[in-house]
Amino acid sequence: MTKREEIISSIKNKLIESELFKTNFEWLVTPFGRNELPAVDIKDTKDEVIEEASGSSKHSLSVELTILIAENENTINVLRDKIQEVLTLMKELDESDVTIWDYIEFIENEIDIEHEETIVGLAKIELKIVYYTSKWEI
Repeated sequence: MTKREEIISSIKNKLIESELFKTNFEWLVTPFGRNELPAVDIKDTKDEVIEEASGSSKHSLSVELTILIAENENTINVLRDKIQEVLTLMKELDESDVTIWDYIEFIENEIDIEHEETIVGLAKIELKIVYYTSKWEI
């Protein structure tokens, strides 16, 4: 397993253990189903080598968490709460004894609401995870 896979697995496991979401996906390729909400999808979208030293590489991994909920008129407040709960979990991971990464950084979040039969809320959280590998490894 690559370090990149270990990082995503650690994040996914933390979210599953928290029971914040009914379903937890990694690179979901089909649309979210109503019966799966609230749901989160984890994507490792970009890995950039930001520094090279003798025999090792420092990476900056972009991770996107997409949250989807449907809570009618309370959707926006529930969505904000979910964002904060996820960020709290990521802070716990960052401060844990996990040695896979150097640190996790919160970059940004976006919120969008769609009015269908019910109000559907979507949030995207972007994280940057800095970690080290041997040269030519991810």
